[in-house]
Amino acid sequence: MTALALDLHDYQYHGPDPDMALSKYATRESAAADVVELLQELVRRVEALKGRVRWSDELEKALEEVRRALTR
Repeated sequence: MTALALDLHDYQYHGPDPDMALSKYATRESAAADVVELLQELVRRVEALKGRVRWSDELEKALEEVRRALTR
């Protein structure tokens, strides 16, 4: 996941790069797919932490909003 996040960081500065010389992403769509993948992993990791942190209804609501947004 770290490598994916770093690739997206490069994309942030260089944008789509059809030659893939400065960015791993040739198109905006391929970058968007990796953003979704990274967010899905983040949701999994947050869910794994729920039992180890003080969890509130507000946090649950925020997590549910992210889950819903990812399924659209």
